[in-house]
Amino acid sequence: MELKINTSDVWRSLYPFFISSSITPAMVLELIGSVIKIIDGNTDGEVLNRIDKNVQRLIKLHMKAGVDHLKNALSADGLEDQKRWLNEAINEFIRAKAVETPPENIKATIYVATCFNALGKDRQAQEWYQEGYNLARERHAELILNINKIAKYAKVLDWGEYLLMVTMIYPLMHKVIVEEKFAKLLYQYLTELFEIEKQILLLQRIIASTGVERSTLTFYFPIDVVEVQKWSVLLNRSNTGTPVLFAFNEQGEIRRAIHLTSGQPIPENEVTGSFRRNGKHLMATWRQD
Repeated sequence: MELKINTSDVWRSLYPFFISSSITPAMVLELIGSVIKIIDGNTDGEVLNRIDKNVQRLIKLHMKAGVDHLKNALSADGLEDQKRWLNEAINEFIRAKAVETPPENIKATIYVATCFNALGKDRQAQEWYQEGYNLARERHAELILNINKIAKYAKVLDWGEYLLMVTMIYPLMHKVIVEEKFAKLLYQYLTELFEIEKQILLLQRIIASTGVERSTLTFYFPIDVVEVQKWSVLLNRSNTGTPVLFAFNEQGEIRRAIHLTSGQPIPENEVTGSFRRNGKHLMATWRQD
């Protein structure tokens, strides 16, 4: 079964607004409309499904209220009315951010900053972009740590499997259960990491446009990756499917593949067969670095 997360360029379309020295009234309307589209496309996805139900309701409540205020700003009669609705939206996004559940709190921080952009308050906007960047870097470090821990535990499990198999007391069912848990956790961490890295890339560009330098970050996914998908594929000519997370670039080439029960990268010569992407059957095509 295909499971995929695709950010495409939902944030890239906003970039001209972030670096513009002067935002015209027409640009303000376009900026508000773009933010509405992005929020509507991001608050009901894979990540929200993993969040506690009570927290999820709070996030949706504040995000919906923020979007409603932005829509009112689009249809405002005059500039003062538009400013009032933008400030109302800022208050709701700040409340959503206070829920402090990554990565939704990071997105809410960016929405606050874009509203300040629309109000022409560049200093406040930059402060919120910086806040979002700091939150994203913190979450990035946490996710990398969690992924490395699972990979370490998986390696220990492999050794334990060998020793227990030798003594003929290894319960096969236990191995299956543990591997399924590893795969689920790794998929959760890796897909969130993908989203976080896209946010960091955006925020790095915005902050760099102000002349402020930031420390470099080692990205887990190549920066040209636009989509990740989970597939069960054959590895090393095995007869059973292995869960693998594939990372694709815009051309549909595989940029990285991660074994979801071990956390280890997979060399291209281990993947056989074809799979479906964007409605088409494709053979495993890898981008050569």
